[in-house]
Amino acid sequence: MITNPKIQYRPLASTPSLRLTSFFSEAGNDYIYDQVSSGLQPEFKCIFPCATCTGTKSGVCTSCYTKESTVSEKYLFGSTCLSSCPDGFYNDNFVCKPCPAECKTCTDSKTCTSCNTDPVSQFRYLNGTWCYAKCPDTFYGDSSFKCQKCDSNCKTCTNSATNCLSCE
Repeated sequence: MITNPKIQYRPLASTPSLRLTSFFSEAGNDYIYDQVSSGLQPEFKCIFPCATCTGTKSGVCTSCYTKESTVSEKYLFGSTCLSSCPDGFYNDNFVCKPCPAECKTCTDSKTCTSCNTDPVSQFRYLNGTWCYAKCPDTFYGDSSFKCQKCDSNCKTCTNSATNCLSCE
């Protein structure tokens, strides 16, 4: 049977601000480890939640903590860590990258999930995974700016599937 040795400790060094203790086996001759038991104030280069940073300001993040379950700000947006990428950006390996100009939201550089519906936007209608200026024949743009299939009797329709503008 193997058991851990009984540990004794002896103060090795002590100052008003730092105490270093060394631990030995019960016999006192087998060195085990040193421990800073008080007074150590770690100084981090980066301000949390930055994992890495740059420049003279330690809050300018170049990456965020991504593997810690307790950290919610995992996504790098510019030089800031956020809990999610904002509209107009998608997550690419914990870095927020811009969606294509046609998309309001997207899941990657080729998949829009919603379109810019501003009156000045040219590409307002979502058809599948991309935004278009207008829906194709046999489709109409609904109130949420998604292309919906016209009724089978309609070649073109508007505002609803059965409001035909031209017939098949």
